[in-house]
Amino acid sequence: MQLIGTQTRLIFSQKTKHFRAFFMFKILLTIIVLIGWTDSLSATPEAFIKINTHECLKCYAAQIYTDKLAEHVRISLVFPGNFNRYRRFLRMQYPVKTSNYTIIQSDSLYHALGDQELSYFYLQDDNIELYSCQMKEFSRNYPLIIGLINGELTDYADVELPDTLSFDNVTLLADNENFIAFNRTMQELLVYNGSAFYYLSPEKIDVLVLYKFFDKNGEFRNQFLTHQELLESVGKSRAEISAVNIDAQRAQVLVQIPYAFMQDNGNLGVKVKLFIAQIALDSYDVRWVFIDDSTVPDRWNVLVSQPTLGSQQGDMVLTLSPTDYSDGDFQYLADFIYKKDTLVFSKLLDYRIPKFHQSTGRYYNYLTPKSSHGLVFHQFASDVIDLCKDSVFYLPIENSKLEINLEKLQAEYELAFTDVITQNNSCKFLYKKQEQGWFLGIVEGGILSYEEIKYLDDTIMNLSFADYNHIVWYDPKRNEVSYRMIP
Repeated sequence: MQLIGTQTRLIFSQKTKHFRAFFMFKILLTIIVLIGWTDSLSATPEAFIKINTHECLKCYAAQIYTDKLAEHVRISLVFPGNFNRYRRFLRMQYPVKTSNYTIIQSDSLYHALGDQELSYFYLQDDNIELYSCQMKEFSRNYPLIIGLINGELTDYADVELPDTLSFDNVTLLADNENFIAFNRTMQELLVYNGSAFYYLSPEKIDVLVLYKFFDKNGEFRNQFLTHQELLESVGKSRAEISAVNIDAQRAQVLVQIPYAFMQDNGNLGVKVKLFIAQIALDSYDVRWVFIDDSTVPDRWNVLVSQPTLGSQQGDMVLTLSPTDYSDGDFQYLADFIYKKDTLVFSKLLDYRIPKFHQSTGRYYNYLTPKSSHGLVFHQFASDVIDLCKDSVFYLPIENSKLEINLEKLQAEYELAFTDVITQNNSCKFLYKKQEQGWFLGIVEGGILSYEEIKYLDDTIMNLSFADYNHIVWYDPKRNEVSYRMIP
């Protein structure tokens, strides 16, 4: 086990700093004006709602959530100084429980709360702004706001990776503060548990130790030792890391272990056995689990080139591919159950490869299923499988192009999905348009909204969700994994 020290920086953006300075300066100017309505501006925390009386606030149903919020913090409703009919306005347009709020009529504070024309929400702690949003977005952002009040969320953090390690291509998956970064080409991965790193590469894996799971009579061990020099010369003596996953308790790593055997024609052949390294995040202890592929039906193979590593009610879900798919069945996910330290095939799950892949004729090529946050999604198709609910839903936008550029050896596409996450009946998804930028899509109440994430550098890699309110990515210029709150 190899642990590496780390540094984590909690920072606020320069733009936010400037706004906060301006906000605090304006607030100080209005303290005298406010003394008649409120005891102090230093309560921790407190909220202000700047109300535009020409806006239909009840259309957003925001009063339901601001009434809930008023149970946790003091809320001041801020009107222009010359607006005297605020009581009737509240009764007709924003029917909150007014006894839980402070009403402020002040031109100076109204203008100090920004120049936005729409109604706006501000949350501050000791005169420092924690969060702000338009009131039309308040209901959607209520869980995030409560998290800030309870101290469960930070604005953002950057985690510096060790100087000895950098990624030119990376798969990055996160679960809250835990993340795993994997470079399949360079065969290196890094696990982070919020305080320390764990590094794994094929050099750290003793393949012969794992032979005990499948080499009962020592035949394969003898073949390996006899032909080790030849196997090393063709790159078949080391383990190969194929896929990764992470949750709140552990990181999981799919590993191929090579073994040599004599073919019927007398030539030496090489095959692989599959294992999962389960790395406990609290201790970095490693448990090895053997995948017994001999229990898989003859017509199927574990798809190691594009594997899925997911969990369903304690079982393991892996990707299979058929030896032929002439019957048009197109199943591809299988449930494996534990028998001590071995996973054995249980059943094929009743899901088919996305129709987009069937229509393009690419079937299992470039299928790229990915598992995170209890979901299986696809890079180029809108189908999403919820393993916890055992159901399928579809993202409301679709990719219309998938071509393979043989000269550049890369896929050409309209858009590619990089992560999906759900909360109750809502869904967020991240996607990238080729030659354009990164986008965040949100589905709530059957309504789709999306926006470009404009503050990201073109060089950042593998944008994904840390949780429902944070995104995370790898910045190769700074060799950092960066967390940001979703605005």
